[in-house]
Amino acid sequence: MLSGTSEAIMIRIARFFVPLLLLGVSRPGAFADTSVVPPSPKMLDGLTPEATLSLANEWGMKSDENKMTIWTTPRAFNFQFADGSKTVIAMPDNRMAVSIAPYIMKTHPCSGHYPSTCRGELANTPVHVKAATADGRTLLDEDTTTLPNGFIDLWLPRDLQVDVSLKARGMQATVRVGTFDKDITCITTPKLHY
Repeated sequence: MLSGTSEAIMIRIARFFVPLLLLGVSRPGAFADTSVVPPSPKMLDGLTPEATLSLANEWGMKSDENKMTIWTTPRAFNFQFADGSKTVIAMPDNRMAVSIAPYIMKTHPCSGHYPSTCRGELANTPVHVKAATADGRTLLDEDTTTLPNGFIDLWLPRDLQVDVSLKARGMQATVRVGTFDKDITCITTPKLHY
């Protein structure tokens, strides 16, 4: 039988560890930091498309360290690892990821987005994004922030022409984006203006 003090200690321990167990933190590798563990194809197993794109951006920002090349096409995420191995993860049949970098002074020409090398001018910048179909149906209308690489990633329905309006730093830009197989995944032309 536990003393009152021992019982109180056990209750405190249980209150700390039980929530962690419920969250799955006790699994091996649950505390794995992908910035320390070298990227591998295994780390892509079972990820949602959104999580795949998020990891592509994370790895892409450290491509000098991890020696990776990562690019997107209208149908897939492509990963080439330091050892030369390649992994292709299909995008969903009904949605396409499009990466957009609004700019004020400096941009670069691009057609296929390379999270490993594409850099936009406005990193970590609050942006209001509105996307609507050519016939005026609103697909999204939200505040977001550009990633450290200066891009925002949008998941848009396939086989549409979409007008994307961007507002940042008191300026705005609009660009038409296509989501057909022939279209591009990297949009670097929206110049912000007053």
